[in-house]
Amino acid sequence: TRQALLSEELLPRFDTGHVSAERARLARTQDLRDLFTPTQLATLFHEKHELHWLSGEITQDRTPELRRYLMQELNISEITPETIIPRLEKTFLEAQTDLWILELYEFLAGQPMLRRRLGELPLVRLEDGKHVVVHVNGQPQAFLPGAIKTGFPTVRASVCSTKSARQFLQSLGLTEPDPVDDVIRNLLPGYRKEQVDVSDADYEADIQRILMAFST
Repeated sequence: TRQALLSEELLPRFDTGHVSAERARLARTQDLRDLFTPTQLATLFHEKHELHWLSGEITQDRTPELRRYLMQELNISEITPETIIPRLEKTFLEAQTDLWILELYEFLAGQPMLRRRLGELPLVRLEDGKHVVVHVNGQPQAFLPGAIKTGFPTVRASVCSTKSARQFLQSLGLTEPDPVDDVIRNLLPGYRKEQVDVSDADYEADIQRILMAFST
């Protein structure tokens, strides 16, 4: 029986169908099953074939003996937020859609115990799609989008469009850029050149940035 469960598709999957124990994983929470797909699981755990979540009905409270059998006799791992989040590498994150990154932020917003472990992960998606860590040597590597576009690296607006996602990024220490710093560091140096080639539209936008900074 054990050998059949290991190699044949007999265990109930979370979505539909069945899976062998070799390609099955238990999830500590429903949120994990909703967030990570079989393909993503395989990528994160460096497996050649897709890894499937087992049915959400298999839990410590509902089916303790079955869960213990699956883990101890069939060696099926139980994935927790603490074990999967540290695996989020730069290449993996940059390959995901904006919607998935938004859902990741919303998920992490509900995981305050993980907050201290997130500082070294490249979780922040910039406007150009690249991912960076929050701080390097105490300096912020990105800023939240504000009312006016600045020259600072900015988080892509679509991944922080919900209240919980934005609050999560704020909890990591991200803020909107200071308009005075933006003008001094990013805008004025461009006008100190011998020749300035700026379109009327860009010039008008620059003047608005200067006026906003001056008003503070």
